[in-house]
Amino acid sequence: MFDIFEVAPAVAILVISFALALVSKILQRNLLDKKKMDAQKKEMKEKQERLKKLTKDGESKKEEIEKLQLEIAEASIAMMQGTNKLMLVSLPVFAVFFMIMGNIYGGLSFTSLFPLPHFTGFWLLNPFSWIPTFPAVCQVESVCFLPLTMTTGYLKAYFFYYFVSSIAISGLEKLYDNYLNKLGNELITKKLKK
Repeated sequence: MFDIFEVAPAVAILVISFALALVSKILQRNLLDKKKMDAQKKEMKEKQERLKKLTKDGESKKEEIEKLQLEIAEASIAMMQGTNKLMLVSLPVFAVFFMIMGNIYGGLSFTSLFPLPHFTGFWLLNPFSWIPTFPAVCQVESVCFLPLTMTTGYLKAYFFYYFVSSIAISGLEKLYDNYLNKLGNELITKKLKK
């Protein structure tokens, strides 16, 4: 059974992770025009396919190839400007919470709410260190055949809790959007029947 004082940091980090995932999703919905971005992606894909066909034809259409490359570059810059605005708004929010968590939980090991992968010598720039390793002592007896551990630090807990929270919020967002679409379709059909 969990001791409340051992789990309190994990609960606090879970709440912070969920709140930041929710803030991130709200900012995405308000700052990014998803329909416009989807249209830009579709347009870029069509241009890239045309470019592939033109490059196979040879150098006879060099001017058209250069023009198409310029259009693709301009479209990608336009897409990046939309995401830059999101980053500029969300970065200060995340930075403040990371500083707070670092000051409170930095260097502290605590019990996670659920088993997390165990990494030995994890280093972001070394992809081989991303592979979970078996802990020396099995902490989760029911899953000793998996490289899991209950002891964690705030960064690992945050990233895994944020990942799970983001998936949950995205699922809720899809349900909400489907509900709104269904409601909108029902209103349209009622108006058409009148």
